[in-house]
Amino acid sequence: MSRDVNSRDDIVTTSDRIRETLSGVLIAAACCSVAPAQPGPGSTAATARGRALYVTHCAVCHGAAGHGDGPLVIRLKEPPPDLTLFAAHNGDVFPSALVRMIIDGKQKMPGHGGPNMPIWGDAFRRTATGPGDSPSERIDALVRYLETIQQRGGN
Repeated sequence: MSRDVNSRDDIVTTSDRIRETLSGVLIAAACCSVAPAQPGPGSTAATARGRALYVTHCAVCHGAAGHGDGPLVIRLKEPPPDLTLFAAHNGDVFPSALVRMIIDGKQKMPGHGGPNMPIWGDAFRRTATGPGDSPSERIDALVRYLETIQQRGGN
């Protein structure tokens, strides 16, 4: 028996189911994706690797530019922070050690490590593919990239 979808409630319910399914798929893909290995620390290629990791794992919540405005924000209980303000909130100095601990899960943050935000150190340990792809190298690349997007000196 076919069902007529004539009421707004039916459309909203169907739309909500599709949105929830897509959200789940995006989160699962972000948790399981593996970025290709790139050259060593400090290089432009390493920063590019950090950007690729960011786009794959972080942008869905934190937004393409890191302002906390990603497409899944509406599904989160707590809004993600603006990642471009770490230096501004720290006397114009990027707190790389703190950011590394947050990404790795060693520094507890609201929403981080819960159902909405995986601890990337754990996720990267589960998905490491070999030399040049250790969790530490991936986190270092993310930290280097995040440093490049900081608002400083009144920006």
